[in-house]
Amino acid sequence: MNVKRSLWLSILLFMALPIAALADDSPHYGIGDQLIYDGEPGSVPVLVENASDGSNRCLFYLQTAPAEGLNGSQALRLTPTKWHGPAYRLYCGGGSRRDFSAHDVLEFYFRCPSGYVEPPAFHLSTWNRSSNTVNLLNHIDGGVIDNTWRKVQIPLATLATPDWTLGNVETLAWAMDEQKRTCYVDNIALRDTTPPTLITAGKQAPATESSTVLRLTFSEAYDADSIRALSNYSLSSLDDSDYSTATSPVDTGMHYRIQRFDNSGIPQNRYDLFLQFAKPLKNGRQYTLNLQGVKDRSDNAIAPTPYRFTYADQQQLNQNIKVNQVGYLPERPKVGYVGGYFGDLGGGVWAVGNNGKILL
Repeated sequence: MNVKRSLWLSILLFMALPIAALADDSPHYGIGDQLIYDGEPGSVPVLVENASDGSNRCLFYLQTAPAEGLNGSQALRLTPTKWHGPAYRLYCGGGSRRDFSAHDVLEFYFRCPSGYVEPPAFHLSTWNRSSNTVNLLNHIDGGVIDNTWRKVQIPLATLATPDWTLGNVETLAWAMDEQKRTCYVDNIALRDTTPPTLITAGKQAPATESSTVLRLTFSEAYDADSIRALSNYSLSSLDDSDYSTATSPVDTGMHYRIQRFDNSGIPQNRYDLFLQFAKPLKNGRQYTLNLQGVKDRSDNAIAPTPYRFTYADQQQLNQNIKVNQVGYLPERPKVGYVGGYFGDLGGGVWAVGNNGKILL
């Protein structure tokens, strides 16, 4: 009897579980991902700004819905009308505009008990611009909307416009609906899904800062811990006996710096990494750097990357040599400055005077 009773209790408990509990386990978010809303206790709650009638200004034709969430907690209930589409306002209740441009995908979980056959629209907006409008059916798992929690993943490139890189988003907006169908949304997040890459062409291609320091530039911000692992790098050479065996650097240095601002006013950064080796490279010798294990802040790992180069310090442009003739008379001596900043490896600056004399 006890066995039967336990079995029936298990069945009843399973039947009593909310639909949300039948979904996959809670999504994992990396440091580089940005969670916008999650109804779980202690996570990212809804923004609140009370209006004069007691309603929440941050939720436009939206409501918090207890026990309706992806994992049994709260969700947001969308209540569209013929004239109004639901909107979640980020620049509200102490919240700020969000930079979506540093991410690849806008992700959320979505369900509608009554289903949704015709294309439901979605877009982003800020105070003076709107994104492209997308059809959720093109981006939801299975291509259908029903009462099952399904993941929606919208590539931000499909929302961005030539005039707006999505750098200062204020509002997430869903479509109006003449039938006034209720839907639910949960776990709204920005995802970084693209692994970092080593830039190997142009001015940001790898370069030797000195005979012992090699500078690398990556396509995006890297995880600081992953670039400290010296075993992620090895340098070898067929014609330099000091590097006949693959050799790791003795230290690394990191450096982020602003390059420009985009049309949303968001800074575009450069992400440099410096590798310091124990033995100097030799002119005219060829080397191969093998790189692996470097991750971005969302745990996306770089693909193993080889980079081949010839060390020739008298032929390459060295940006550590600077000459300033402003204010000098043509017949007077000129002073050049040689210096290098290797991120948190440090660096130094020296003045070069007459006849190449070094002035510390």
